[in-house]
This record gives sequence, C-alpha cells and structure tokens, in this order.
Amino acid sequence: MRLLAVLTALALATSPSPAIAGWGRTPVGAPAATALGDQHRPLAIPDGAGGSFFVFADLRSGGYDIYAQRLNRAGNREWGAGGVPVCSAPGLQELPQIVSDGQGGVIITWEDHRSTGFDVYAQRLDGTGLAQWTADGVLVCGANGDQVDPALCTDGAGGAFVAWTDFRGGLTSDVFAQHLDATGAAQLAADGVSLSSAAFDQDAPALTSDGAGGALAVWNDFRNGADSDLYMARLGAGGTLPWGAGGLVLSSGTGDQISPVVAADASGGAFVTWADTRWGNSDIFAQRVSSAGDRLWHPNGDSICVASNDQAFPAIVHDGMNGLFVTWEDARSNNDNIYAHHVDSTGYPIWQINGVPVCVAAGSQLEPQVVRDTTGGIIVCWQDARGANVDIYAQRMNPDAMPAWAADGLPVCNFAAHQIYPTMVPDETGGAILVWEDTRNLIVDLYAQRILDAGVLGSSEPAITAITDVPEDAGQAVHVTWQASLFETPVQQIDRYRMWRRVPGGEWTLVDSIAPEQSATYTLVGHTTADSTPGLTTLRTAFRLDAVSTDGLMTWTSAPDSGLSIDSVPPETPVGFLVLWIAPSVATATWVHVTAPDWEKYRVYFGTTSYFAPDQYTFRHTAYGTRWTGDVEPGTWIKLTAADIHGNESEAAFAFPEITTGTDDVRPSVAFLGPASPNPMRASSTLRFGLTRESEVSMRVYDQQGRQVCVLASGVLPAGQHAAVWTGRDERGNPSAPGVYFVRAKIEGREFTQRIVRVR
Repeated sequence: MRLLAVLTALALATSPSPAIAGWGRTPVGAPAATALGDQHRPLAIPDGAGGSFFVFADLRSGGYDIYAQRLNRAGNREWGAGGVPVCSAPGLQELPQIVSDGQGGVIITWEDHRSTGFDVYAQRLDGTGLAQWTADGVLVCGANGDQVDPALCTDGAGGAFVAWTDFRGGLTSDVFAQHLDATGAAQLAADGVSLSSAAFDQDAPALTSDGAGGALAVWNDFRNGADSDLYMARLGAGGTLPWGAGGLVLSSGTGDQISPVVAADASGGAFVTWADTRWGNSDIFAQRVSSAGDRLWHPNGDSICVASNDQAFPAIVHDGMNGLFVTWEDARSNNDNIYAHHVDSTGYPIWQINGVPVCVAAGSQLEPQVVRDTTGGIIVCWQDARGANVDIYAQRMNPDAMPAWAADGLPVCNFAAHQIYPTMVPDETGGAILVWEDTRNLIVDLYAQRILDAGVLGSSEPAITAITDVPEDAGQAVHVTWQASLFETPVQQIDRYRMWRRVPGGEWTLVDSIAPEQSATYTLVGHTTADSTPGLTTLRTAFRLDAVSTDGLMTWTSAPDSGLSIDSVPPETPVGFLVLWIAPSVATATWVHVTAPDWEKYRVYFGTTSYFAPDQYTFRHTAYGTRWTGDVEPGTWIKLTAADIHGNESEAAFAFPEITTGTDDVRPSVAFLGPASPNPMRASSTLRFGLTRESEVSMRVYDQQGRQVCVLASGVLPAGQHAAVWTGRDERGNPSAPGVYFVRAKIEGREFTQRIVRVR
C-alpha cells in the first residue's frame, strides 16, 4: 500500500540537528534548504561540477512559491541557507521542473496561479542563482482554461522546450508545447502549439531532447474513449511535427498504459517506460523509438516485469550503450519493495526475467530513483518504512546484477522523524548526491547526503569547509580548513595533504603540505592577493586540497573554494608631527612618512581641544606627502592620521601651533612639553617641545619604579620647536614591557612630566 502524502505533515518531537559545513559521515544528512515554513518535493539535476542544482515548492511566505538551491560537491550550500527565489509572485506556484541550460545555470518551469486560472511560467538562473529572465518568470502560456503539469527539456542552445496539459478547449485536456530561447523569448506561436488535440483527454506529458535541437514528447492519451494509451510526438525547433499532427501511437494494448517516463538514447531516439494493466495487474513495460518515429521493440512494448501483484512507478536511466536500466515499486511479495532490471538495445533482458531485488526489507519501500555509476552499474535510492519512521536508503547494483553494498541497502539518513521523497543525481566520481524532505525540525526542510561508490557517506576527497580571514594580518592571508579524506584510516593511510593556490588569472601552484594526524579536520594558512582591495573582491585567490595515498598512485582532490582576506590593521601613527606658524593664521606641518606598504593618504583634522575626535565633522584636508600648509585659526588643535587603501586609519598624532612674537616665526612664546602622541602607544610615540631661546635640554623615560629606561634628549638645543620620539625600547635597544611610563624633562630650568602607556 502506497505511503500517504500526509506523512509530510507528521513530525516527531525531536531537537533540531546542528547545521553541518559539508557532508557528514553518519546517516544524519546535511541541511540543504532550511527556512520558515515547509519546503516540499525537491527535484535535482547535476551541476556539472560534482554538485547539484535542485528546485522545490516553498511555504515560507504563507503560500507556495518556487525556490532553488545549489550544493557543491563538498556539501556546502552555494545559494544561502534557504536557497534563492525563482518565483514569489502572488498566488500559488507549484510542481517545478528543472533542466540544465548547458551554460552553467538552469531553466525552471512551474504551474502558476497568480491570475484567475493556472498558467505556465519559466525562469532561468545563472550559476550564482541570479535570475536571467523577467522577475518571477516569463509567461509560457496564459491561454483560457488551466495549463498544468509542465514538463521540460533542454534545447541544447541555452533554451528549453516546455510541454503541459492544457484545458483551453473546455472540459477535456490536450497537450501543448512551447520553445523558449536562451533569452526566454517564445519561438513558437503565442501560448504554444498543439501536440495533440484529439478527442477526450491527453495529459501528463513527459519530455526529452532529441539531440538535434528539438524535443521528444510522450503522454497519456484517452482518444479511444475507453482507457489510456500512450502517444508520442517529435517537435522541431521551428515548431514542426515530423511524425505528424496528433502524434504516433506508442502503445495501445488493452487496459491502461499510463504514467510514462522518457529518456533519450544515444541515437536521437528515446526509451519510454510505463505502468501497464493489459493483463489485469499493473506491470512495467518499455519501448524504444528511433529518431524517425519507428518502434524498435514489440509494437506495444516489451515487458520489463510481469510478476504477480502490482508493479508501478518506474524510474529509468540510459545505460550508455543504448540499453536501459529500470527500477520500480514491486508488490509481488504482498509488500512494496524495490526491484530493478537491465535490458539491452533490442529490449532483451540482461538481468533475470522480471528483474532482481534491490530491497525486500520489511515495511514499504517507495519512490525509487536511479542514476548510473561509473562502472556499468546503477545506484538506486528510495524512502523506506522498515523502522518506526520513514528513512532514506540506497543500494548500488553491479553490472552483474549483484548488490555492492549491504543487503537491502545502506541507510543514507535514518535520523529521527520522517525522511521522504528523495531525488538523486550522480556525483561524477561513481557515487551520488541525494536530497529529500525531512521533518526533524517540526516543519518540512530539505536535507542532503553524498554516498560514495564504495558505499560510505561523505567525501572521499578532502572537503574545504571554511576559508576565514587571518586577523591582524593586513589582508594577506586566510585560514583554509578542510574535512579529512575518508581514506585517512589506519588501513589505507594518506601520505600527505597538499594545498594548491591559484591567484587571479594564474595557474594552480603547490604552496604547502601537511602530514595526516588521524584528525577529522585540518587548517593551513594560505596567502592571498588583492582579496581585500576595494573594487577587486571578485578576484579572489582560490585554494584546493588534495590527499595523496601512501603509494603515491592515488590522489583525491577537493572542490576549489575561495575566501576574503580582510585588512584590519591600520598604518602606524605618523611620527615627528610638527606644526609651525609661517604667517598670521597660516601654519605649515611636517611629519615622517609611514612605512605601511598599503598606505594611501594622510588626513588632517581641526579641533578646539586636545581631546577632540577625528571624524567627518572635524576633517579638513587630505595630504599625499609629508608636508601640509594652510589657514589655521589661533587656538586650533591639529591632528594627523595615516589611511591605507582598505580604509583603515591610524591613531592620530596631534600638535598645537604656538603663537610667536617678534620677527622669529618659529620661536614659541613660552617653553613647553606637549603630550605624547599617540598615547597609548604601540610602536612609537612623539613628544613635541619648544624653546624660547638656546638652552640645555634633558629628557628621559622612567618606569613606574623610577628606574631610567632611556634618554630622549640631552644637550644644548636652539630656540624653536622640536620633537623627541620614544620607540618603546630601552638604552640597549630591547623592547620595553607594556605598562605605564613617565617622561621627565628639564627645559629652560623648568621641569615637565608626561605620562605614556605602552600596549602590545
């Protein structure tokens, strides 16, 4: 008995599992799309890079919308935690279908109730999840009546064919189709062309490419007025119907031939498989059709399985040699199990008559999906009720029809609550990626897992899980963290991990390596280029890891990834900052150039006190050299900062121009010792002092215990303004410890003291 769809609403009181970066190695699954509200019935295709695109119906806004997600082969979500919206227009959007656009993105179609009836819309996303066509999709068909159950296939040129069930004629349905080019523009008549408008109903079309810029369509057809037959048409790129209007009969045996699935062969034709009641119970039949429309097997199809009781809901995949793999739900043992079969290009059985068992465990096994592996066999997955909950299981069948993994399959996810409606794609290394509905969080989310060809979960290659900034590094490095290879075991030891780097526009180069330590994760520092430069953040440095076996014969390479290295280190504070009057209300400032390699400019600020804040309100000037001259009102404090190309700004040096008397423009009116700047200090601090006449100066640094640390000035100096710089070192050149220090000066017979705090 089929599992009721209401299982999707059942949820057990379990605590949510933590989000996982990358694939896990236990049958728990990784979050694939999680958001408020339910996410339903995912449908996945390969992304061409070992990962997966998938599309789903989403209730986060209160009504069903269409969303999409991309998982890379490391198991990381590329398009955010909840995916990206494909269509969030008002009304109901459901039953999405997805195909590759052949250019790194996808095309998606769905039935849409934003107006008074159901219409068909479509959208194209690029590889980053950005919509390429009209927001919320282009209208494929908005004719009178409802248009539902859309099907989709690629046109091989960046566009797609769409077919659907159409009620524009009244109470009975027909099958219509449209061709969209890479821009989303319709290439056929408005609202599509009829593939069949025969009497009674034609519905539930399935599509595949003909390999020549057209499409092959098959559908349920009730034109005989009694039961369902199968008809098929070929649709050319210009809307032609080479096999004739209304299609050609594919199978018209007694009873129903219904629910067809179609897959292209390698010769411009197609395989079609369906459920068939010609002999009472539901059985599985198949047919192969040539590019000319000829039925290559028996006229009404060859039997795949005619065992006792019902066989239904077939899934198929081309075997790569013009043969066919088929899997289905099978009740021959009075319990729903999973069986599979392999037939050659003539329809002759390669495996035993009526198929071989994939899973005959207790409970129901339903919703089978199938993909090819890389050795001539297949991987099958299904939802499985052998336990208290519904779980996801999988099995690999070798070319000789023998199961390669544990009897009755391996658990892909048996976490608490229900896991149902799996969809599966090959991972390009002989394994597969699965996505399913999951109720562990009391709502329906989508989870995913990767299963390798060896029947283990996770990643055979190292999987980069995070690339994060190395703090306080001026934007030059990142931490690259990865999950260890599954082959790092005492049995099959990894000799080393190697980290490779590719700078923008460059080639992959080996930059570091590390010996394995039987750890779950590892981290290395990778140096970057240009990552934090404004306007160049897309030119990121890429990294990848590989694991090399002890014998040096095998290498497992991760998917590449990149991260942003952020410069959070400001330049040092300018030293030697002096401001001298050169005319009434005109001053000139000089300082020593900072040494930061990413220095860009200096910023000059004016304030009325020594403690004013350098900000947008006190900013006055920008300087690109080590001198500035300008108008300054008497009583103004001036602060100077250095800024780098990443927007970091140093602490401020500051000065107070002294008003001079007489004809000496640079001689202060009174002897003084200014405050240390910056203070607190790290690398150095400057103390400005002034002499009204030539005189003896003594300036020394002491620690809190009164011990002399160093001498900053000693001897006779001329009249004028001067600066002394303490570099934080003692008389022997050794760095002084962080703490409080005092500068004591004797200038023109007067004693001055300033306090300096040294920090790390």
